Amino acid sequence: MKEVRISKAFIAVMLFALASCSRTPKPLPTVASIPTSTVTLTPSQTYTYTPSPTFTPSLTITPSETPTLTPSITLTPSDTLTPSDTPSITPTETPTPTDTYTPTDTYTPRPTLTPSDTPTATVAPLIRSLSADPSTVTSGAVVNVRWDADGTSATIDMLAGNSLIESANVPATGSRSFTATSQYGNTLTFRLTVTKGGHSVLQTIPVTVTCANAWIVNPAPTGCPPAAAQPGAFTFQSFQSGIAFYVPNNNQVYFLASSGSGVNAYTNTWNASIIDPTQTPPSGLVDPTGPIGYAFHHQLWSGGSSLVSVVGWATDGGSNYNGQIQTGPSGEIYLTAPTGGTYRLNISGGVGTWQKVN
Repeated sequence: MKEVRISKAFIAVMLFALASCSRTPKPLPTVASIPTSTVTLTPSQTYTYTPSPTFTPSLTITPSETPTLTPSITLTPSDTLTPSDTPSITPTETPTPTDTYTPTDTYTPRPTLTPSDTPTATVAPLIRSLSADPSTVTSGAVVNVRWDADGTSATIDMLAGNSLIESANVPATGSRSFTATSQYGNTLTFRLTVTKGGHSVLQTIPVTVTCANAWIVNPAPTGCPPAAAQPGAFTFQSFQSGIAFYVPNNNQVYFLASSGSGVNAYTNTWNASIIDPTQTPPSGLVDPTGPIGYAFHHQLWSGGSSLVSVVGWATDGGSNYNGQIQTGPSGEIYLTAPTGGTYRLNISGGVGTWQKVN
């Protein structure tokens, strides 16, 4: 930059000199001619320009004034507040944490599953309603079952417990009548199954079955008796190893052995005109008479044994009482005893088993 400034100055001087040299010289004074002499012009002075370097400072900035800040006001507090008392708080107890839970496992997110195929939406079957009328019915009466569903096929079933009693293929919406019978129990269940698009849905509704004829047994057995209990003038007699009943309603004599809970039934063939010879039992025991005594003397126990060898001798003279007999839904026989108990006899072909039910 400095060399540039010098060059410009030099050029300026040179231009000035050239301008000076080019000016028209003033006319010289006329000199008198002297014929005898030759005039020689000698320049009075020859100007030679010799450049002299000139230093030009670039720029120096001198601040004109440096401001000095002088605070105008100094605040002096008038009073110093010194607290009269300094409370000292000493904690009475420092709680110590009992346990610090440190997780043992670090959850690592599972990769996101990307389905390879887009599933096709399937419309599932639907059951809108299922009803049974009446909800409580007497055995032998009709139950009307109605339903409203959406499906391609449907089935309506009648069940007793886990046993299928009746089944029918039906439309998705419709009704069907069933005969409710207590022979399968006191509760029937109607089940509707609807299928659509390979899927199935089901719904059930229960119906209570009451008996038209009251039981003489409490609690009531499963099912209902086909007929009401029949009262009668029964005979009851105790034996060493069993008991015996005479039931005039069906003209049967029943011997119930204590051992093995076996029972034998005999049709009575005795009447008052028949004189049956008595036998002499051991001391303190009794030889039975009447229909029970006649069977005792003339019948054999199943297998060929005598009755006395199975049930022994009678321990009392027997008693007549007002009893009841009732047949159950499976053909079983219920007999009330003068002691207040009820016996259930399961007999087939005159032979079977017995059980005291209450």
